[in-house]
Amino acid sequence: MFTPKPKIITWAVIGIAVCLTLISKTHLAVSAPVRTIVFISDLHMGLGKNADGEWFETEDFRWPKAFKGFLNHISAIGNEAVDLVIVGDFLELWQPPAHVACKGPNKNYGCNISEISDTARAVIAGHQDELKDLAKFAQTGNNCVHVIPGNHDSALVIDSVWSLLAEALESQSGCVEIAKNGTWSSQDGSVVAEHGHQIGWDRNRYGEWPLITKDIDGIIYLRRPWGENFVQRIFNRVEANDTIIDNLSPLSAGALYRYKGSQAETKVKDIARLILFNLLETSMSQKISLLGEHDEIEEPPKWDVKAARSMGSQLFAGALAPGSAVSNAISDTGTEGADIRAALKALANNQQQMSDNAILSLCDQLAARKSKYKPEERVRMCPTLDPPVLGSLIEQLVSSRKRVVSPYVEELWSKQLNMRTFVYGHTHAFEKKWPVKISSRVCVNVINDGAFQRVINDEKFRGLAESKNITPSQALNDLGPESLPACYTFAKVFKLPSGEIIRELKAWHMKEDGEGRAIDVCDSRCADVGKECN
Repeated sequence: MFTPKPKIITWAVIGIAVCLTLISKTHLAVSAPVRTIVFISDLHMGLGKNADGEWFETEDFRWPKAFKGFLNHISAIGNEAVDLVIVGDFLELWQPPAHVACKGPNKNYGCNISEISDTARAVIAGHQDELKDLAKFAQTGNNCVHVIPGNHDSALVIDSVWSLLAEALESQSGCVEIAKNGTWSSQDGSVVAEHGHQIGWDRNRYGEWPLITKDIDGIIYLRRPWGENFVQRIFNRVEANDTIIDNLSPLSAGALYRYKGSQAETKVKDIARLILFNLLETSMSQKISLLGEHDEIEEPPKWDVKAARSMGSQLFAGALAPGSAVSNAISDTGTEGADIRAALKALANNQQQMSDNAILSLCDQLAARKSKYKPEERVRMCPTLDPPVLGSLIEQLVSSRKRVVSPYVEELWSKQLNMRTFVYGHTHAFEKKWPVKISSRVCVNVINDGAFQRVINDEKFRGLAESKNITPSQALNDLGPESLPACYTFAKVFKLPSGEIIRELKAWHMKEDGEGRAIDVCDSRCADVGKECN
């Protein structure tokens, strides 16, 4: 029998010890960010105030004192060693000043470089106080500010535009960085963040992100996704009167309130498309409890896609909560309702605009919502290729988690193997931590940080209108952003002394004339914008 020599045994032991050490170090690197990381997104800082000192009607971010209070708070709780990651749509560059045309040669292209630079200068000038406070934060202790471009401020990937903001943030004197490729990673790679507009079928997706420009006849233009077209053609025109139209979630609710009785303002095909995008939006993935507390199913039902397409507008209506602005518009018995139903039917049968996966996603939602309806509200189920087993729909993750977000996270993880936390924003609807199981040993926790902005969901907006004895359409016209709850959501990732990683979702609650504090996102003082607090 072979007997190993002492030296061989020694080297074997050393080798095993080295491997165990590497595994241990790798585990520590993967599981523990070394700094407190705070995520905010979708501030949408616009043109600020006009010459008379009044807020422009299109300005959404009117909360400089709340912002300053928040910066002081996170710097204190993070012992001045905070990575503040602004997860896209920091600036509102889709609403240029009146003297900037941004027409472009066709609907697919908007501002040229000169025009988008003028817009950025106007926005920066309109928010000097907030930017100075942010610069001070970045100059304090070991704090650092990281900016991820989103769809509304995608121009920040252009050096000449970013340099304008970097100068305003005094980047030479503090830690200020930009994630030019659209993705931010912690130093150890365990935490990754993106804005979210590139996930799935989003209406604001760029074909070659972060490539957003094209030379046309010697002039560099910015590419313009369909979502920007929609905002500039419809929302920018009406926001002067309906100042909170884009503070509603989902966005289609505000559009429909405006659309009712005003077809000249909006094309019904655009409304149908917006309804589809909102249904497939990444934030529409909350669990809907059906029969009790159970683990989510591994395999969703196998829907008959062809038969589901034949359901037409019922496919969309069934996936919506009864009584919402969108479901009411679809079921409307007048001409407007008929037009929307016809447009949705055409969309359901258009394989180019609505993929098979999109159909499957809507069927998931319809099935999950079915048992939540009262008997008289129930609609026809999507047909299945196999006999349906309703029990398998317990705690079904509807819409995007399985069909949209999970595959995206898996692909992202394949390029960043240390990733264990993924944060995104964009939808304005926060989403508590939920897992994407990569393998038996790897799980990525996903969080949507919502919006650092005053946002209200459709249900609570209708309640607010009712409390004032006005219709939702009147409320759009009569109420301003100041009428909405003073809550701004954010996410936080940090390590306890024990080594445990904590991932929190909070709301910063602060009126401009009051004191601020971090509270639970489901606190009654806030208007939650999802089903997460039910």
